Amino acid sequence: MEKKKMIKIAVVVLIIIGIASAFIWLDYIPIERGSCGDNLKWSINSKGYVTVSGTGELKDTGETNRWWKQDIEATSLKIKEGITAIGDNAFDSWESLESIKLPSTLKSIGRQAFSKCKKLKHIDIPEGVEYIGEYAFEDCISLQDIKIPKSVTKMQRNTFEGCLLLLPVNVDEMNDSFASKGGLLYNKDMTALISCPYLFIEVDIPEGVKQIQDEAFLGNSLLEKVKLPEGLTSIGSSAFENCGFLSSINIPSSVNDIGERAFNKCDKLTKIKIPEGITEIKAYTFAECSDLTEIVLPSSLLKINLCAFTGSSITSIFIPEKVWMVSSSAFYDCQLFSDIMVADNNMVLMSQDGVLYDKKMTELKICPYGKTGTFVIPDGVKKIGEEAFGPNLSRLEIPRSVDEISEFAFFGVSEATDFVVAVYKGSQAEEYFKNHKYSNSDNIKYEIIQE
Repeated sequence: MEKKKMIKIAVVVLIIIGIASAFIWLDYIPIERGSCGDNLKWSINSKGYVTVSGTGELKDTGETNRWWKQDIEATSLKIKEGITAIGDNAFDSWESLESIKLPSTLKSIGRQAFSKCKKLKHIDIPEGVEYIGEYAFEDCISLQDIKIPKSVTKMQRNTFEGCLLLLPVNVDEMNDSFASKGGLLYNKDMTALISCPYLFIEVDIPEGVKQIQDEAFLGNSLLEKVKLPEGLTSIGSSAFENCGFLSSINIPSSVNDIGERAFNKCDKLTKIKIPEGITEIKAYTFAECSDLTEIVLPSSLLKINLCAFTGSSITSIFIPEKVWMVSSSAFYDCQLFSDIMVADNNMVLMSQDGVLYDKKMTELKICPYGKTGTFVIPDGVKKIGEEAFGPNLSRLEIPRSVDEISEFAFFGVSEATDFVVAVYKGSQAEEYFKNHKYSNSDNIKYEIIQE
């Protein structure tokens, strides 16, 4: 009797285990599946586990070419052996993805392949991967560590842009293309700095580095101090853009090229001395450096380009003798800027009362934003250039000699509340305002000078 009771209990237990196992097994049955390449299939179960299997390349994905639903909630991804490439945008914005398993057969990871996988903390890139595309792990804000295997020969810039928690990047010592030192990523011979993780506050770049590549420190909001080595020759485009706490930087005398937007939005920079050898301040190089009050330009300088110093707090600047071009927007929105000085032996430009003209004083180029009150354009000036005036003037008098006013000459005064332009009756300036040629001239009142 006791034996029969035990058998019944055992049967019940087995039934319960069987039912429980069935439910567990059901959890892993795919609830959706499809194709993601010529010879590739994918599936997802109720737990959010995604499996990709087959051979060959996982196809590129875009907004209109996705093989998965927009609202997919994958938590785990396993790419099986046999798959050789992950296409561009393949898993872009899989915000619930927490873990990834990549196959040993993998050779390349495409552009933005895992961009915005915001819960991803760790990833092992297998030996055999040769190429990692631009922005491949962009904005993976939880990613904490990554190791670059020796097989990687090409890795695009900004691979880890926006990875705010990424600790020092490690590169296999046997890698023939890249190296890491102090957590920063360099090329193999340590002559070019490629990128710096976001958590660094101070950086001392070693001797021997010749280049800081494009966007190397882009968006590092914690960075306060950088020591650049003598022998450095170039600073790439956007190299330090948006480094909001970078308060000072000494650019070595060996630097002969600084890229566009290199120090754009470095709010805490107060002083910049640009070394001899630099011939051009490129577009937006020091734009929106709101605390910047002092700029020293080199005698080698030839050009100051579009919005080079826009939005800074400088009050004056000295233009060296070789400069032949200053963009009309170079000092746009510099509200305290009131005095432009030009070297006497400059053959192309000159200044009078802090205003920039061509050498013959036939074209008014820049009347600084900080100029206030009434400004009378000297007789003999024939042309008013683009974006010539700021919003702080209250009155402008234009002589009869002016016969050309550029289309956007008054662009900078579009926000002025009380700006009056005085012109002579029958002059070209009167015709300009009569015909309403400037798109924002409703903000400008004009009156006739009584002779």
